[in-house]
Amino acid sequence: MACITYLNSFSAPNALEILKQSPEHEVVRIAGDAPIEKSFEILSHAHAYQCVGARGVTFEQLLEQVGHCFCAYTTHFSNAGFV
Repeated sequence: MACITYLNSFSAPNALEILKQSPEHEVVRIAGDAPIEKSFEILSHAHAYQCVGARGVTFEQLLEQVGHCFCAYTTHFSNAGFV
């Protein structure tokens, strides 16, 4: 089973509907206003995450916005899935 996390909402309005078709996966929303420690606790158990940046934002620009602290707490992720 995979734990898929997302920040606030998916960009595709039917994403949760599609993911419900695979009940073996756990889907967890991270609230943007949640304490950062709680967010990192959720991410530490996640296998995948989605964070939608503004159009045209590169991974490096997003990293500047969220800080290197994010990468320190999420070493099990890579930017391979960042679009």
